[in-house]
Amino acid sequence: MPPPPFIAPALAQTAARYDVEILFTIESGSRAWGLASTDSDYDVRFVYRHPRDWYLSLHPGRDMIGPHIERDGELDLAGWDVRKFLHHLSNSNPSVLEWLASPIVYHATGTFLEDCRRVADTYFRPRKAIAHYLGIAHGARQAGLDTDDRWNLKKFCYWMRPILAATYVVRHGRRPPITMDGLLPLIDDRELTALIHELMELKHTVREDYRTRVDPRLMTHFTELKMHATTACNGMDKDVNQSGEADAFFRQTIGYP
Repeated sequence: MPPPPFIAPALAQTAARYDVEILFTIESGSRAWGLASTDSDYDVRFVYRHPRDWYLSLHPGRDMIGPHIERDGELDLAGWDVRKFLHHLSNSNPSVLEWLASPIVYHATGTFLEDCRRVADTYFRPRKAIAHYLGIAHGARQAGLDTDDRWNLKKFCYWMRPILAATYVVRHGRRPPITMDGLLPLIDDRELTALIHELMELKHTVREDYRTRVDPRLMTHFTELKMHATTACNGMDKDVNQSGEADAFFRQTIGYP
């Protein structure tokens, strides 16, 4: 499916306004995860580069653009300066890693995006990723489950996905896919997989405030997965990484020396 026609002009206007070069642009959030609802917005994220002298200033200024909400909330546009982005990449920031794993890429300059993915693999910290995803799952359950045992369908999907992502890291020790379709092979029960597909199809047809009751089998299975991932995370040593490769990549990206 082609990208909406309003994204490219919005990016061009942003680049001109701030005098930056956009290095890559992706979709994040529900659309990237394969979990969009009928009223989902476009969460467009980008990484940009200033002219080289900007990085040599004593007062370089703000290192992010936006978020700008445009088109009556339909477009959520936000970007990070390359130095900020690579700093977080070298710390294995899970949100940054999800940008790199997005299946929806609107723009990529040269090999920068692929190079970032390679560097991200070097710095990936499994324990940090698992803890992040388990925290996201906890928050989704707190926000999505009512006292009458009905779930906000969006929050239920946002509970399942991070549990699967944490499970993927436990089993494989590498960056997880971010789409539900990429994570579902972790479940070897066809009936459960079918139930999840039904919920995903339903989510595509309803608004984000839709509430429903969920099959208890899914609740049991994902609760058990979360417990296993928590135990595995608690048994891991703390991650320690150095940023030498990321520093060199940053200098190369801004053309210094």
